[in-house]
Amino acid sequence: MAGVVGTLTPHYCLFGDMINTTARHESTGEAGKIQSSSILYGRLMHFSAHQTQQYKFTPRGLVPMKGKGELFTYWLDEGTDGNKEVNPVAIRKLYDEVGE
Repeated sequence: MAGVVGTLTPHYCLFGDMINTTARHESTGEAGKIQSSSILYGRLMHFSAHQTQQYKFTPRGLVPMKGKGELFTYWLDEGTDGNKEVNPVAIRKLYDEVGE
């Protein structure tokens, strides 16, 4: 759900479970890593339109998240060589173009 909040200085705000879950992933994550839910993992691994695996994941395990209990999460490590958008060569090229 989304909406405008405030009258003096209105702001566009997002509300709902996805926002809460995202905040919990941020607060329980580690610097330099991408934590993903088991739902995202399942969708990318089992419902992709591609015939080959597009991403490499490492199971993180059960992570206690405030207001959610324990959720099983994964680290999204990188794209596979078959993923033209996020394979290691494409990421290196982007890194070289943008810098740190």
